[in-house]
This record gives sequence, C-alpha cells and structure tokens, in this order.
Amino acid sequence: GSPGQRWGVLEFSAGGDPSVPEAAVVVHHPAGFQKFVSRIDCVVVTMPADGIKKEADFGHSCDTMDGSSGSPVLRRGDLKVIGLHHWGFVAGDAKWKAENRAVQISRIKTRFGL
Repeated sequence: GSPGQRWGVLEFSAGGDPSVPEAAVVVHHPAGFQKFVSRIDCVVVTMPADGIKKEADFGHSCDTMDGSSGSPVLRRGDLKVIGLHHWGFVAGDAKWKAENRAVQISRIKTRFGL
C-alpha cells in the first residue's frame, strides 16, 4: 500500500542540530504496545554525546521503554525529526542513568547523502 499517503510522513529537521534544553517529543511503540507519545519533561539534555561514534548522539530525558529504539525524536517547536532514539538509561553510569540517547539526524543525513 501507500501508508505515507494515508497517514502522512515525518520530515527531517533542516533547522540545525538540537540544542540544550530544547523541548522534544518521542513517538514510539514500546514492546509492540499501543502508540505512546512522550513529551512531559522531554528535553535535549546533552549535546553532543558519544554513541557508537564519537559525538554522533545527543542525550534526552524523554521517557521510553524497551522496544522504543528507532523511534523518531522530534523538535517540539516544528515536529521535525532531530534524531533517532537508540539507547536507554544506563543504571550503573552516573552520567547516563537519567538520560536516553539518540543519533543526531544530521549525522544520518550526511551518512546517506540525504
């Protein structure tokens, strides 16, 4: 089918990388449950952050659950994609026990020539 025509599509942000403490939103289907929208206390906390690559991520305080990886992180101001959530809280790490991480969408755009 054509789900983009029926439901619409998300756009990548052209407004630059996220900044601290920018308001964000994460739309996700954790563990196959119904759709969740995380927006309360959902902000960019650390920019940049190390992920799989040095300084490719940013830290955010959006509440997510297992199975949310790959979900878009949206800039609340314009609802455009600023990142893809991929890493949850790390309980044993003082810095990351209260932050999730997302890959910066600018890094993904550059990697794939978008």
